[in-house]
Amino acid sequence: MFCEKQAADRRVAELDSNREKQQLQYENRILKKGVAIQDAKLKEKEHENGTLAQMVHMSAYQIQQLEQVNLQLRAQLANCSSSPAEFLRQFPPGVH
Repeated sequence: MFCEKQAADRRVAELDSNREKQQLQYENRILKKGVAIQDAKLKEKEHENGTLAQMVHMSAYQIQQLEQVNLQLRAQLANCSSSPAEFLRQFPPGVH
């Protein structure tokens, strides 16, 4: 009788252990899926950040180019005479 009780207790303990193991395996699968999703999102954000950084660089270059053109136009405008008649003489007839 004592041996039967010990055997029954062992079986119950084994069943509990198997249930815990299955539960842990299930939770582990869920956590792995979560990590995979987070990793995919992180890679997507890194790609977006790289694209945005490239756009910022291109925009800064365009701004620099536009500022140079603006300075050139200001210099040309400063060199022009304040007299409208002299300004219009710079263009061939029929252009203005």
